Amino acid sequence: ANEGEARPAVGHDGRALVLSLVERAKVDVRIANRNLTRARVLDLNGNAVGDVPLEKAGGGVKLKFPETALYVVLD
Repeated sequence: ANEGEARPAVGHDGRALVLSLVERAKVDVRIANRNLTRARVLDLNGNAVGDVPLEKAGGGVKLKFPETALYVVLD
């Protein structure tokens, strides 16, 4: 798929095909909560698969949402 073009999503284990099209996320997020210390990327099953760097920003944090992620959980 070309950048920004919808593409089919497949589970990380390759067993299940999700019957929907997923756009690439192009989002920068700023949250006014300075107590947040971690951002985790989750796969389609809700399992943590990586971390996203958080930056301090004006009494809170900011992060660049990973383009291929569907979910990010903040701690």
